[in-house]
Amino acid sequence: MLTSPSGGFKVPYREARRRSRLDILFTFIGVIHHNHPRYDPSDLHLFKTYDPCHAETDALVRGLEDELVIAEVHHWRRLMTERAKLERDMQRVLQSVHNASMEQEQIQIHMESANLLAHLEFTRQLCRPRHGRCS
Repeated sequence: MLTSPSGGFKVPYREARRRSRLDILFTFIGVIHHNHPRYDPSDLHLFKTYDPCHAETDALVRGLEDELVIAEVHHWRRLMTERAKLERDMQRVLQSVHNASMEQEQIQIHMESANLLAHLEFTRQLCRPRHGRCS
């Protein structure tokens, strides 16, 4: 029998010899993918830094005594903090864009009210016949 590194996937030796290494790899990946859990992101709220059970979650994670798990939880929290900061920055930028658009709209309304384009065209027409250019 050939066994996967995790020990959870076994292939009879005779069968393994008949298969190509690529087939075995794809089968192994398929088994891993099939057994891989899919979490709903809303279930991961317990890892948030400001979760009310933050201390309890930390104690449970440390209790697993798995440095990789501890590092992943820390990394997840750091990314969530960075993501929250980026989302706040994005909201500020979107608000600034909105404010600039509203201000441009108000200026356009004032220009239309003053009929600015018609006045400029009229002035341009007055300048052309006399001198060839406006002075």
